[in-house]
Order: sequence, then structure tokens, then C-alpha cells
Amino acid sequence: MEKHKILLIDDDPATLDMISQALESRGYQVTTADGGEAVLDLISRKGFDLVLTDMVMEPVGGPKVLRRTKEISPDTMVMILTGRGDVDLAGEALRLKADEYLYKPPDLGKLFFKVASCLDKLRLKRKIAQAEERLRQAQQAQAIGTLAGGIAHEFNNILWIIMANAELAASTLPEGNTAHKNLQRVEKACSRGADLVQQILSFSRQGEYRPRPLDIMPIVKESLKFLRSSIPTTIEIRQNISTRSATIMSDPSQVHQTLINLCTNAADAMGEKPGVLEISMTDVELDQDERGLHHDLAPGKYVRLSVKDTGIGMEPKVRTRIFEPFFTTKGVGERRGMGLAVVHGIVKSCEGTIEVHSEPGKGSTFHLFFPKIEKGTKPGPGAFISSVKGKERILFVDDDKEIANMGKEILEGYGYRVESKTCSEEALETFRDRPDKFDLIITDMIMPKMTGEELAEEFVRIRPDIPIILCTGYDEETYKERAREIGIKEVIMKPLNGRDLANAIRKALKENLESQNIGGKDIEGKEEG
Repeated sequence: MEKHKILLIDDDPATLDMISQALESRGYQVTTADGGEAVLDLISRKGFDLVLTDMVMEPVGGPKVLRRTKEISPDTMVMILTGRGDVDLAGEALRLKADEYLYKPPDLGKLFFKVASCLDKLRLKRKIAQAEERLRQAQQAQAIGTLAGGIAHEFNNILWIIMANAELAASTLPEGNTAHKNLQRVEKACSRGADLVQQILSFSRQGEYRPRPLDIMPIVKESLKFLRSSIPTTIEIRQNISTRSATIMSDPSQVHQTLINLCTNAADAMGEKPGVLEISMTDVELDQDERGLHHDLAPGKYVRLSVKDTGIGMEPKVRTRIFEPFFTTKGVGERRGMGLAVVHGIVKSCEGTIEVHSEPGKGSTFHLFFPKIEKGTKPGPGAFISSVKGKERILFVDDDKEIANMGKEILEGYGYRVESKTCSEEALETFRDRPDKFDLIITDMIMPKMTGEELAEEFVRIRPDIPIILCTGYDEETYKERAREIGIKEVIMKPLNGRDLANAIRKALKENLESQNIGGKDIEGKEEG
């Protein structure tokens, strides 16, 4: 248990000796000082939990000590010692915002009681401050999340328009035309932009982790770009990524937080001196004989993410405690918290482990092992037109005119008969007039007057068997559960190319048909010949 640090100030050596011995017998860490000017520097340099000071001293009296302590550390408790009968001095001390006072020579029972009382108050003040900070961070995160959601919706709409028009342009070009490669680069850039938006959304959702198969390579690279602007320029950042695919079961925000925490900790270890921060990622495969060398990890394939620094390193006794919450070797006023404890929790939640190698003066290396998973092969950019076509009638609803027109043109290219609407109320009236006119509805989520959810509820109320696809530029996981409850078959993220949209349509139609237990209709589409 950490000892409370107490500064005892009195110009009487006998009083200093008597009180310090009494407090040390109770396990407190006591520093003594007389009333000289040096005591002010002592208060500035060391963090004390409690200051006990005589009221009348030369040249520095109790009031000056009290003011200086509260200026430097408002939370530090201050107890004034006064002579018996000095009621006016005791009152003056309390007026100056002293936390407690005690008459001299002190009764040891009262001394122990008042010291314990002051430290209890200090613990309570710190807990309240921590709770207020957590509340402030939660409110800030909520505000950031709201802002990020609005930006994501609009930005993803823009990306979808760019991606879809690149697809339409590619479909008009003869095979072998060199412009195909340029348009493929456009689609790839749009996909990267969409991934970046999703990372921003994930990072703004404090505590809302949704593990899924995730290639962490682009997240690591984006995080390193962010780090370059946030750590001293005296630190050189090197990256060595030798794996071509690094798919693990995790959440983007967890990966980002893990890397940022480790790299920030490494930068702190190097301080203002020139240093090197090296981030590497590689595939490793452990066999049965290597289990004991890696904390009993199961044999298999792993992604090893390593963060190495040229900082001050750690003693063995420090290294064994670094993952304890709030453990720190930093002084008062320096950045501290639960950085490495959070990293440890995240890695364990991914069924991985952490290995730490460090020696004083030789820097530190953190190896993170994540179980690697095989991810299904996804068609690469450039395969613009899917082989699955359709002939169903679709109502396409989006308040953005460009997207509405683009959606109609894209889907008509796949053989569908499409009617597009930019007003949710107009779309509802069209469907209400002739509910059997359409085989499927695609609607945006965020629209004026009626949201996509509200619109879908009305569609289902009119015709319960109508399959509906909901498009969102925010976060598909947020809407999936609610969407299923109201009859929506698919929730898809903007932006997406025509191939993915066509696949979502076939899936929704197939699921809808199977749920009705009827057959005789070609739900797989026809092969393009």
C-alpha cells in the first residue's frame, strides 16, 4: 500500500522531532522543514498529500505556506498548527482556506484523528475529481460521436456518388481500355475513405466494442500517421510490416487504442532525447513445443505486433507491475493512468497475449500476439459488373438527388426496373397507391420528414411481405437489431459498389422468398451470358 506523504514545517526542532516520530510510527512518510525560504521550493518540487505547518514562523509563516501549497496543488490538504489560545490565528487560518487546525503542543490522539480525517477528505476529493473527469470525457465522447455520425453520413454519400459514377463510367468503356485502371484506383480510394470514416466512428464510441474479423494492417498504418503529429520530432518512427494480411477478431477502436497507448508510453520513455520508435508486424506460427515459450498460447497462426523503443528501459520489479491499473513510475503532474492496463485487457479479450522485454538503459519491446483468422476472399476493386442480374421492380428512396439518380442508373444496368424518389412522403404515397407494383424497396436511413426506419414501418404496415433494404452512412450494426424487428431484410453501409448492392438485393429477395416457404421462382438471378 502506498504511504501518504506528509510535509511537516515548524521552526521548533523539538516539535518537529516529536510530531514526525509519532506520524512515522503510524506508517506515514514524513518530510520535515523549518520556516526558511527553501520550504517553498520543497513544496513546488515534491507532491505531498498533507502539509502540517506552524502558523507563526520566520521568515516564511503559515499563511504564505498555505497560499503557496494551494496555488501549486489545490487538492493537497493543509493543517495549521497554532499555540493554545490563539483563537484569532486559528480563525485566520480557516479564513485562508486551511483544511484543519491543531493546537500546540498537540495531543497525539487528536493529531492522529485529524491527520486521518484530512487524508480521508483527500481520497474523497480525488474520487470526486476522477468521477467528474470520467463524466466530462463521456460527454465529450458523446458530442464527438454525434458530430462524427453527421459527418460520416454526408461524407459517405459523397463517396458513394464518386464510386458509383466511376463504376458507370467503367461499364461504358471497351475491355482493355487503359482508363479502367484509373477508375479502379478511384474505387479503391473511395473504399479507403469509407474505411477511415468507420475508424473515426469506432474511435468515437467509447466502450462500444464490436469484435469482428478485421484486417488490422490499414488501421496500424493510419494510427502511425496520427502518431507522427502527436509525438516529439526528435523521435524517429520506423515501421516494418512483413505480413500481407493481418486479420484478427477485434474492433477497430481497440486496435487503435492499443497501438496509441503503447507508442505514447514508448515516447514518454524516450523523453526529449533523440530516439527510435519501431513498429513491426509479422506472421508467426507456433507448434506444440513452443507453447511454454509464449505463455501457453495454443499452437497455430498468430499476428505478432511489436512496439520497440530506445528509452530508459525498466527494472524487473517495475516490469512485473506495469499492467496493474494506475501503477506508474511518473511524478506528480506527469501523464498517468491505465494505458498499459487497458492494452493488457484488450489483448486478452482478443484471446492473445503480451510479452515484454526490457532492461535499464536498453529500451523496451512489447510483443502482442493475436490469433490469426482466415477471412473469406473478397472480390477486388475493378470487377464492377456482377454476373448476377435481376428483373424485379425496385423502389429506390434517397433524399440526395444525385444518389437517387445514380442508384436508378446502376440498378437498371443490372436489369432491374427502378423508380427513384427523393421525398420519403412521396415514396410512401407511391407505394400506398400500388403496393403490388414493387418487388423490393431500398431506402436511405437519414432523411427529412421521415427516417428510413419510420418509412419501412409504414411500408410493412401496408404490405407485410415486402422486402426492404436499409442504407446507412453511419453504422450498420447500430440499426440491425431494430431493423429485423420491423421487417427490414438487409442493412448495408454506404458507400458500396453496384456488385455489392446487387448481391444484397439477391440475398434479401431469397430470404424473403424462403420465409414465405414458396418456390417456383428464380431467386438466384440468371447468369450473364
